[in-house]
Amino acid sequence: MIFPIMLTSLLLPGPPHGGSCNGEIYNFRDLRYQLEKRGCKFKSKSDSEVVLHGYTEFGEEIFNRLNGMFAIAIWDAHKNQ
Repeated sequence: MIFPIMLTSLLLPGPPHGGSCNGEIYNFRDLRYQLEKRGCKFKSKSDSEVVLHGYTEFGEEIFNRLNGMFAIAIWDAHKNQ
């Protein structure tokens, strides 16, 4: 089953990353499982949250791991970009 990403804005505790996502991430459950094994704690079932945690863990490499049709914007306050 595919869950659409609703147009959302999220902020994670810790690193000041924020983002907006629109579209569908088909493999977000697999990515979530990988991130949970690395110690990530999730507050929702949202695939948008998976993207932000993935960015925190993998940096820009997360985009190579995403499978789907989507548009994503992430703010990285550490890099001020």
